[in-house]
Amino acid sequence: MFKLLNLSWKTIKNILQSKQYILGTILCFIYSAMWIFFIQPGGYDINCYNFEFLRMLYVGIVYLSFLVLANDIEHNTTKTIFSGVFTRTEIMISKIISLILLGVIVWITTEVNGLFAALSIPNKLGVESFVHLNHLRLLIALVATTFTIGALAMVIVSITYETKITVVVGSLILGVVNFLAAAFVVTVNKLVEVPTGLYIFTKTPFYITSELMNGSNLNGVLVMICWGIAFFIISLLIMNKREIK
Repeated sequence: MFKLLNLSWKTIKNILQSKQYILGTILCFIYSAMWIFFIQPGGYDINCYNFEFLRMLYVGIVYLSFLVLANDIEHNTTKTIFSGVFTRTEIMISKIISLILLGVIVWITTEVNGLFAALSIPNKLGVESFVHLNHLRLLIALVATTFTIGALAMVIVSITYETKITVVVGSLILGVVNFLAAAFVVTVNKLVEVPTGLYIFTKTPFYITSELMNGSNLNGVLVMICWGIAFFIISLLIMNKREIK
């Protein structure tokens, strides 16, 4: 078990040390600062500033989630890893653990953004407003989101077995879907009766992700976890059947 956890940490460590992660994080904080100082200075609470931060960070979450499995394929280490001391199931479980660790890192990053917003607008926000946030709820929401979206990314990578095109195109498409889903959340919340088509969409991980970014609820978290488990099983079945050269 320790070796499996160590493998998971090495996967995340390599991602955190990548230029893409460092540059992406810097861009997210710049984007958040624009909202804090120029677009809505003092007009939002910390949750709203974090929501805008997460809308940008979501693209990074998707991109990094693709890399959890795609890095092994790109660096041609899949044959060594999947044919070594670990079974393919154990390797895929280690990838899921990596996604959970990534969720915790995303949570810490978001907390830093919230604290930054609180300190930047001391008169309207301040440290006290940051302290009173539901930090545990945010952690659960982000871990559930990263786990599910990451598991979906693993399905896509395991099917295509292509890295560069899949990572870039997949990240852009899922990023756009998330922005559109945020608009659907606003629309649905204004409706007295939700049409069948929209109701079905509200049960998808894309819609629930936008809801969780606004504030988690137990039902949404449970549905996301169910989606994540389903995606993981699909990716596991594909990788167990795939011939790795």
